[in-house]
Amino acid sequence: MAFDEKQTYNGQDNVDKERDEDSQDLDGNGDQEVVADVEQKHKEDREVCAKEVANLHDICKSLAADFENYKKRVERDRIAWTQSARAELLRDLLPVIDDFDRALSEYHKKEPVAHQESWIAGFELIRKAFDKVLHTYGVTVIDQMVTFDPELHEALAHVESATHESGQIVDVVQKGYMLNGTVLRVARVTVAK
Repeated sequence: MAFDEKQTYNGQDNVDKERDEDSQDLDGNGDQEVVADVEQKHKEDREVCAKEVANLHDICKSLAADFENYKKRVERDRIAWTQSARAELLRDLLPVIDDFDRALSEYHKKEPVAHQESWIAGFELIRKAFDKVLHTYGVTVIDQMVTFDPELHEALAHVESATHESGQIVDVVQKGYMLNGTVLRVARVTVAK
């Protein structure tokens, strides 16, 4: 029995020796291969990550540029909307100014009445205030009133005139206005045949 125990003990020794030899193999060449494989895998992962980072960086730059363009476009649109709204409001004021001009013109054709002079002076001040508002916003009267220009004038009638050449403006029926160099309202005129 003692022999069997010894043999079992020796058998256990043989198993332990084989295990030690295997672990020495792993510590030697086996560990180097595993380390090399892990390093290769990490290198590949780093390359993939670097490509992803570069791609995301490009996307961020593109988004930043798109956002800057968006902000500029919104600012241009805001300015255009403001100018359009301003032009619309000023265009709506022009008939009121025309009415003041017609009323004052008709009054000055008649004999002055003493008790109406202060009223007329007040209306003339209001008319001058309108002119200041128009000037503040860059509105000017179209002053080219010699030759008909379809960009600036609307011909209401063609009339015979001994004092005007064909294509010249005979009479201004309604003043035209410009807003910062663009036509706000064309002048309505009669033109010589």
